[in-house]
Amino acid sequence: MLRSIHSFNRKIFTLLALLLITLLLSAHTHASCTVVGPNSIALPSFNQNLNALPINSPIGGQVMSAKVRQFNCTGLRPGNAHVYGIYTTGSYVTTIDGRRVYNTNIPGIGYAVGVDGTISDSYGTHSCMTPTPSWIGEPDGHYDNEPYSPNNFFSCSSSLVSSYSATFYLQFYKISHSVGSGTLDLSNQIYSTVYFSPSNGIIYGKLPLITTPSNVTNISCTSSVSPNPVNLPTINAGQLPFINSTAGSTTFNINTTCSNATNLYVTFSDKNNLGQIGNILTPDNNSTASGVGTQLRYDSHIIHYGPDSENSGNTNQFFLKTFSGQQNFPFSAAYIRTGAVSPGTLSTTATFTFSYQ
Repeated sequence: MLRSIHSFNRKIFTLLALLLITLLLSAHTHASCTVVGPNSIALPSFNQNLNALPINSPIGGQVMSAKVRQFNCTGLRPGNAHVYGIYTTGSYVTTIDGRRVYNTNIPGIGYAVGVDGTISDSYGTHSCMTPTPSWIGEPDGHYDNEPYSPNNFFSCSSSLVSSYSATFYLQFYKISHSVGSGTLDLSNQIYSTVYFSPSNGIIYGKLPLITTPSNVTNISCTSSVSPNPVNLPTINAGQLPFINSTAGSTTFNINTTCSNATNLYVTFSDKNNLGQIGNILTPDNNSTASGVGTQLRYDSHIIHYGPDSENSGNTNQFFLKTFSGQQNFPFSAAYIRTGAVSPGTLSTTATFTFSYQ
């Protein structure tokens, strides 16, 4: 008799287990979504001196798409949800201001992807996240089993009959010192998507953002120094009778060619003392003379030195000219007495950095 009851209970347990599995499978099987979009965005064209921008600085402003419905989804059992968001297949480079930045096909240019999503269900239409837009890399809704992590942003979920609409945002950045030119193309790299939660990230739909290619032209300037090195004449101590007296002035040119109209600024730096902002170059280690230095001038004005930086407003940066084509800028170098003069050799080294503004 006990054996019979034990057998009967086992059958009930098996039946209940099968029923539970059937219910779980039913909740998953009846979930479905249909793709509605797609969305599209026109990539911006850039025609400027991109090499002049600091690394990690934005290139242009944000560009955005229209708001377009992406998915329509059926209702689900309580405890389950459709989760909506975006992702990219781009190659991650760096994070700027909390945004993950990815390579484009143009060397030196990266992009960040943002979204302003809205969901419509029986409760009405409401924004998924505030503030908007939200960007891949920023904290999202932290849903279970998010696919495409960490290159995603999921911001909405619903167990009701619902639809998801999205506005895409793009911001481009300079990500290396040198920037290329060519056709900017992000085809098949950015998607909207919906997945089923709390399952193991089963994807119910994905929809590529259609991107219209654009042109990138990096306008740059080339330069050379003539002569280089600049050889000052031999002088005697009597030609420098007092402190700050100068002698042996020698001219040289910085020859510059710019392909397009450019506002050209320059900063000179002391290679042997990069932090100095004075006007006398520090002697090289192989110099044997003392009490004497080298001073540079442009257009009869004494040049003061600054950090080796192309940033606008850099210390002791000064304006040269707005021009296109070829231009020769005349400079001069001279000895300057700094103390009691001892004979010997003098060698100094200056560098210059252009800034295109």
